Amino acid sequence: LYPQRADAKLEFYWEGYCALRPDFIPNFQILDKDIYALIGFSTRAVCLGQTMGKVAAEFLAERRDLDDIPLSVSTLDPVPRQAFRRMGTRVIYPYFRALDRWGLT
Repeated sequence: LYPQRADAKLEFYWEGYCALRPDFIPNFQILDKDIYALIGFSTRAVCLGQTMGKVAAEFLAERRDLDDIPLSVSTLDPVPRQAFRRMGTRVIYPYFRALDRWGLT
């Protein structure tokens, strides 16, 4: 991508899956009685995740109400066509990883 930086040495490298919701908006979910989840941060996880972790801790410590959470709050909402999406990801991810490895992207 950056030929002028070809001599730069990487000190850190991260690779992993990204959590995306169909609407691309982070969400505070109520999964069951006293079971909650913060999901869908996508690539905003570092800053927003730390802030929302603090907000969630305050909620669990009963210093905040659900109305004080600055994200949409919902019950568990299944991902439409999840089985097909999972199957597609298992095929597409290795394909694009191979393209990256061979320098074809």
